[in-house]
Amino acid sequence: MPNKGSRVVANTENANEAKVPSSVDIHVLRKLADGGNADRFLDAAATACAWRQTFETKGGLIGVGPRSVAEGDVICILFGADIPFVIRPQGAAAYSVVGECYIGPLMRGEAVKKLSSPGSGLEDSWIELL
Repeated sequence: MPNKGSRVVANTENANEAKVPSSVDIHVLRKLADGGNADRFLDAAATACAWRQTFETKGGLIGVGPRSVAEGDVICILFGADIPFVIRPQGAAAYSVVGECYIGPLMRGEAVKKLSSPGSGLEDSWIELL
């Protein structure tokens, strides 16, 4: 059953298919973890990134999201949610949820703060989730 009238703060620019090269390898992570528990960190990082991929929006934001993220998907913050989501258009103003994602500049309420900034590329909209 569709959830009608879900309020979102959406990045109006679509997500591009993942082709963002990783600039951090295991050796860099081990060096960063010096003095800590590198094995525990690497295990946590691997678990968090399982079945995920990186992507870049047309606006240049880089994120980690579901492996199925594709060109044409939209990044949004569902009203009341703590994290951004990848949603896929399913017709006029209707979307399906692909999954949650991480985009540093949009986390912890930053998207809502940027919403009122001119030229932010963000807009407040009502959509239907299928």
